[in-house]
Amino acid sequence: MPWYSSITRAQWKTLAAAQFGWMLDAMDVMLYAFALTAIRNEFHLSSAEAGAMASATLLASAFGGVLFGVLADRIGRARALTLAILIYSGFTGLTATATGVAGLLVWRTLVGTGMGGVWSAGSVLVAESWPAEHRGKAAGLMQSGWIVSAAIFSPLNAQTVVFHVVPQETVLARLHQAAHNNQERENTLKKLFEETGCTGPLLEEQPVKHVKIPNLICTLPGQADSRILVTAHTDHVTAGDGTVDNWSGASMLPDLYESLHAAPRRHTFVFIGFTQEEEGLIGSRFYAKGLTPEQKAKISALVNMDSLGLSPTAVWLSHADPELAKMAGRVAGAAKLPLQSINVEKVGESDAEAFAGLHIRSITFHSVTQQTLEILHSNRDTFHAIHVDDYYTSYRFLTAYLAWIDRELDPEKPPP
Repeated sequence: MPWYSSITRAQWKTLAAAQFGWMLDAMDVMLYAFALTAIRNEFHLSSAEAGAMASATLLASAFGGVLFGVLADRIGRARALTLAILIYSGFTGLTATATGVAGLLVWRTLVGTGMGGVWSAGSVLVAESWPAEHRGKAAGLMQSGWIVSAAIFSPLNAQTVVFHVVPQETVLARLHQAAHNNQERENTLKKLFEETGCTGPLLEEQPVKHVKIPNLICTLPGQADSRILVTAHTDHVTAGDGTVDNWSGASMLPDLYESLHAAPRRHTFVFIGFTQEEEGLIGSRFYAKGLTPEQKAKISALVNMDSLGLSPTAVWLSHADPELAKMAGRVAGAAKLPLQSINVEKVGESDAEAFAGLHIRSITFHSVTQQTLEILHSNRDTFHAIHVDDYYTSYRFLTAYLAWIDRELDPEKPPP
């Protein structure tokens, strides 16, 4: 007769309860480690401070093991295990309320106390309830809960993308800085990039032949030299102040840089403010024409933004790479953010058209509808034409989308 047939239902339930508690311990440790990059960015932690935060949890776990060992002798093994699980579960939830380093340290220390208690109370409970000749097997099965948790939650971690979310007031403040003069717009965009940390050799002006105003290029280095271009034109026509067309896209470039800078990226991101789009895609054509075959081969995707904030985010589907368009749909669905499909061939060209024929995957996001088309190139093109909630939602979508394609596209595999 196999050994496990001698184990009673109550003994199996005891093991399952202790193992499940230990699995949740493991889940907490893995998810916290995965979120640590975003936490460091949110609270501006140094590497030493982030390490100290993790050490505090582990030290508290050692203290919790001793504490709950004593409690288990006083109040009983089952009650001590239940209390330990409640403590680390409750304080894990309260971690989300931390507004500073001190608060986060307190919550994580208390989490550690409960985590340590799970093993000390749970392992003793299992050992005392199981037959002496099978206690080693029971302890091994309980310990395996950590590996089971890793097997369950690691794929979920792989489906998560990390980025920093810029507050809405900051995004709108940058959008509000649309200058009427095109040279001033380029100067303002340069200042915004510098404010977000893109400075020195990472920020450059590319002179464009026969044009006074240069292309502005900000580079966010990644783990590979394969590149994702994020583009928008900076100029506008004389009517209105060009907030929609296209300061809405240009001013979002620093927002996206700031968001993606929060965590290491597989691809190198290149944010480009193209000059003289309204005069015939001059800046983008110059940039595209200057690419060497080797540079073209390293471009994994081009994501262009033009005239955002008039309505929910829209994709120019007929001009989009099918794979990039499918990823946009997945991101919108996962993030529960709106995404329209609106083709605008009769409206004009976008800077993405300058790269047609170069075998570079591209996609253009906009917000132009039949009802809002007349705002472009008119005196109505001002900040007041922007639907601020739609604009900020577009920013959130594009941040998630860029982080997603960075993960999904293979930087070592050139586009077909």
